[in-house]
Amino acid sequence: MSLSKDKSNENAFEKALKAYLGLLQSRPVLTKAITSSTVSAVGNIISQLIVPNQQNGGKIAWRSVAAYASFSFVVSGPLIHYFYIWMDKLIPKKKESATFDGIKRVIFDRFIFAPPFILLFLYAVTMLEGSGHEAAIAKIKETFWPILKMNWQIWTVFQFINVNYVPQKYRVLFGNAVALVWSVIVAVKRRQLAQIVKINSPIKDISAIDSSVSGIGVDVPVFPLLKILTTSLLKELVRYKMDILGN
Repeated sequence: MSLSKDKSNENAFEKALKAYLGLLQSRPVLTKAITSSTVSAVGNIISQLIVPNQQNGGKIAWRSVAAYASFSFVVSGPLIHYFYIWMDKLIPKKKESATFDGIKRVIFDRFIFAPPFILLFLYAVTMLEGSGHEAAIAKIKETFWPILKMNWQIWTVFQFINVNYVPQKYRVLFGNAVALVWSVIVAVKRRQLAQIVKINSPIKDISAIDSSVSGIGVDVPVFPLLKILTTSLLKELVRYKMDILGN
């Protein structure tokens, strides 16, 4: 009797996971592009459901969903896939200098890749949403630096884990998973803040006090209170993750 699990006993989830991992191996670029697109779309929809846009009566802005999904499919999924391959060749991890190499890799990702990627994201998504060139430039001038700083503060920890401990073929998936969870957390916090503002201020729309968008297509707030809350949360998560990695 074989000790391996009979394929006929696999449930639907196991079959789907096996098929997905197979596609990651056989068609990595297309698989990661579709995954990134799907996660970006779902994250955008969830954010809009949790924090409805008062300007359109709380309806889902499907053009925004399509913009996020399109950018992720055409740009971020494939681009990040090839970036990780290039980085591994440029800065390989050596046993004798693993710690130093790990620091170099995350610095390279944070300071060489992240700034132009966020710049491209802000411009492309704004254009895809139909706002036009002038609006895209205005968006970049208004939000690029705050978003980049927030990206460095929040995502550096996850990227350190991603580029140094996650196998190359799973890095885009890891980033997508973290991004989806993050988008839900941020949307919930934004809704709580909106309720506080509504009670204590004449401002009715949370967008008036919140600029958002991250380097990988999910909301990243610049509002100071949310910044404190999320930073504290992530510090606790990092301690837990590093404890696991150290054991």
